[in-house]
Parts: sequence; C-alpha cells; structure tokens
Amino acid sequence: MKESEETMPATSDFVKKLYKMLEDTSVQHVVAWGPHGDCFVVKDMNEFTKSILPRMFKHSNFASFVRQLNKYDFHKVKNTDDNQFGEHVILPIPRVTPH
Repeated sequence: MKESEETMPATSDFVKKLYKMLEDTSVQHVVAWGPHGDCFVVKDMNEFTKSILPRMFKHSNFASFVRQLNKYDFHKVKNTDDNQFGEHVILPIPRVTPH
C-alpha cells in the first residue's frame, strides 16, 4: 500500500453516495452541483424526497438527510432562495470522486 493511501481517511458510505448522486446526470433536474461546483442544490424538494432519497439513501426523510449532511460538516448555504448545501466556507466541496 502506498503511504498516501495509508494516511488518507476512509470516505464514509454516506459521502460516497452523495457524490454518486451529484454526478448522476439523470437527476440533475432534481439535485445537482451548484454553479461554481462548490455546493449542491436541491431543485425539486418533492421529487427529491419521493424518488432520490429512497433510491440513494433508503429513506424519504429530508430532515434526516440534513442531519447526516451536518454530521459531515455540510451546511445550508445562507442568503440563497435555493436549498444549497456545502461544506464550511474554508473547505468547499471538491468536485472529484472520493476514494
């Protein structure tokens, strides 16, 4: 194993699923990366809770999804009308696939 692989923390299943969802072009009308790639936007809350959450995260509870986001230091982006979420401002979400 390479030294860089040994020192990198394992990515959680939740974060892997989140990235997989955001890279899925078939759901971009519902949830997608923000315009600068440093956050994501839930564009259609009803469709997101009815079809995306159950398929990707095995539940349809948006509040539970937000709690999971908060656990991994993602927070709602303030001063927007959309449901935009990103990590704290110092470390924006990198738009790369996690390991």
